[in-house]
Parts: sequence; structure tokens; C-alpha cells
Amino acid sequence: MNKTSGTAPEDVTRAIVVFVDALLPGDEVFPSASAVGAHGVLAIRLRETEGPGAPAALAEAFASRGGLETPAEAAARMEAEAPALFDAALLALYYAYYEAPAVIAAIRSLGIVYNDAPQPQGYAMRPFDPAVDLPALKRGWFVATSDVSRVDLTGIDFLAAGAGQ
Repeated sequence: MNKTSGTAPEDVTRAIVVFVDALLPGDEVFPSASAVGAHGVLAIRLRETEGPGAPAALAEAFASRGGLETPAEAAARMEAEAPALFDAALLALYYAYYEAPAVIAAIRSLGIVYNDAPQPQGYAMRPFDPAVDLPALKRGWFVATSDVSRVDLTGIDFLAAGAGQ
């Protein structure tokens, strides 16, 4: 049993699997969310962002709305009735799903150039052009290293003991 909710871990997992597949069921090109393990990443991220009981709370909120019988309808009800929990779960799910290698491959199979991370190629950028890219208004300032001088701290009682170091 889950200590915070009284729900068995396998029931939490089952409800979250059904939840993610209701939102991202997959098709002939794209895998379902559970097929790429997004349900596990979702649970981890919910624990990190919403607290240790968040996966169980998501599972209970979804299941209590009939999620195991009518997943799409239950997800829609949850979105309307528990928007904060739904939004947190949806955001974590989208990140988990679209970072999955199988989903990245599916996107690329459609002929879309998809750089899943800025490294190693980086983001495509045009070369720096000083005529266009330099700031028009000069702001800020600096002190050249050669002009830096020590500040006399002897007048500050609590710093005076360490001022000569």
C-alpha cells in the first residue's frame, strides 16, 4: 500500500498508464505514451514537483472519475474539475513523451528536422552580424582589471580583523 494514500502501487501504476494513453494513445506512426515509458517519467517528475503523494493523487483523481472504464471522458472531467493537478500532469507528460527516442524517431520519419537537444549540433543560427546584432544603446559599465584597487576595510569593525588578509 502507498503510505500517503492507502492505494496499492500497482493500482497507481495502472491508473497512470491508462491516463497517459488516454491523452497520447499513439497511432501507426507514433507510439503510445505508455509504450515509451512516459508514465514512469511522469510519476517521477510529479513526485519532484508536486510532492511524494502526487502520483497517487493523480491516480485517485483519474480513477474516481471513471478513468479505468472511460479514460477519455474521465480525463476531460479531471481537466475541468482538478485543473491544477491535470495541468501539472499534462506538462510532465508532454516533456516525458517528446524526449523519448521512439517519439523523436517518429517525428523525424515525417521528414521534420528535429534536433532533440541543443547539443551536439546546437541550434541553427545565422552568423553574428555586428551591423545588426550589436546593441544600439550602450548600457552598463565595467572597471578594467588594471583600474581595480583594494578597498580599505579598517573602518568596518566586524571586517577589520580580516582586512589585512
